[in-house]
Amino acid sequence: QRRGDTVMKHATKTITLLGAMLLLILLALVAQAQPPEMDDPEAQEELRRRVEMMRIWKLTELLNLDEDRATEFFPRYRAHLADVDTIEHQIRETHLEIERGLRGEDVDYQKLLDRTFDLEEQRFQLTRELVRESGDMLNAQEQAALLLFENRYHQRLREMMMELRRDNGPP
Repeated sequence: QRRGDTVMKHATKTITLLGAMLLLILLALVAQAQPPEMDDPEAQEELRRRVEMMRIWKLTELLNLDEDRATEFFPRYRAHLADVDTIEHQIRETHLEIERGLRGEDVDYQKLLDRTFDLEEQRFQLTRELVRESGDMLNAQEQAALLLFENRYHQRLREMMMELRRDNGPP
């Protein structure tokens, strides 16, 4: 139990630190004299790469992965991230369609709502699979820490993007 408390305290501390670091990176990008054009695919890819590197670094620390465990875990994790990225892209596209409808274009709201809910469910299922299938590498406590990390990471990233949009206007 004592080890469990220590791991959870460490997990909470790590997740908080990750959120702060992500916020600092995003704020630094916004504060630059010549901010990167976020419509530029190269700028988006560079930002995504940096965020992913930080995410993997924090997960390595959080889960206390040695080189062997990291070598086994991260290929699965990167595949998970690629699948999630695909779904999140589809969600963004669906949200853009909803926004066009709200601006007066003719859209099928029910279809768009159903698509959004289906995609959100797929994203949830991917996280569920990642956590459950990591049982051969991670103990139950580490799996729980991974679940919290994933949920808090996405929540904090969404919050930061909302703050940036609010401060700088819509994309």
